[in-house]
Amino acid sequence: MAMIKDKPSTNLMENNELALELYEAYERLSENKDFQTLIDKGFMDMFAKNQIGLMGHPGTIQTMKDGSRDRLIDNITAVSVFENWLITIELLGERAKKAKEEGEYADMTGEDIQSLEDEAGF
Repeated sequence: MAMIKDKPSTNLMENNELALELYEAYERLSENKDFQTLIDKGFMDMFAKNQIGLMGHPGTIQTMKDGSRDRLIDNITAVSVFENWLITIELLGERAKKAKEEGEYADMTGEDIQSLEDEAGF
């Protein structure tokens, strides 16, 4: 097993190979009807609006019991973090794809590094 310092950068701005790999996986997933229903519609839209709606009800925040308010804020934060992650994958993946097409693509992962799928055993 490689030491942490020997592993490729997980910074998508520095690692075009990883950015492109994640982007291509996201492209495939986003075309999947189940992903669209569960994640786009169910989580990112319905769940998020429900949580935000709870914040907007008069007196809801003030009447919440211990921990409920924190969980509500954590839920809203989680939706935002996940959405920002997908946006980051999309933006940096598109940039890496364009760089590869224009011949400016730099393989930053090293020759002996496996893909994420290989490393995870998929």
